[in-house]
Amino acid sequence: MALRDRGKVKWQSAFMMPEHLAALKRFENDYYQEKKPMLDQYEIDEIESKIHYAMEFAFKVKLKVWRDRAEEIRGRICRLDGINKMVYVDINESKEKVFFCRCNWN
Repeated sequence: MALRDRGKVKWQSAFMMPEHLAALKRFENDYYQEKKPMLDQYEIDEIESKIHYAMEFAFKVKLKVWRDRAEEIRGRICRLDGINKMVYVDINESKEKVFFCRCNWN
């Protein structure tokens, strides 16, 4: 005689509180969020050379910026501010300021 098992059904709860669902959603978003990479000095030097090259020849760049989470910014570098460590990116007629410490360049 074969045992008739309900499988996962017997372990699933019939009711989940809204707070529990919200916590599960937050956990999933935090778990799959991309972590900011730690760069060594050689990678920083390579990034600086890419910045100067892209600015000199007015190439479009794709920046990955970490604020609350990773965001992509696409545009042209119009100005560098070495004192305040900022890059000014021209995005469709508007300029956005990006701090060096938040960037990863592609």
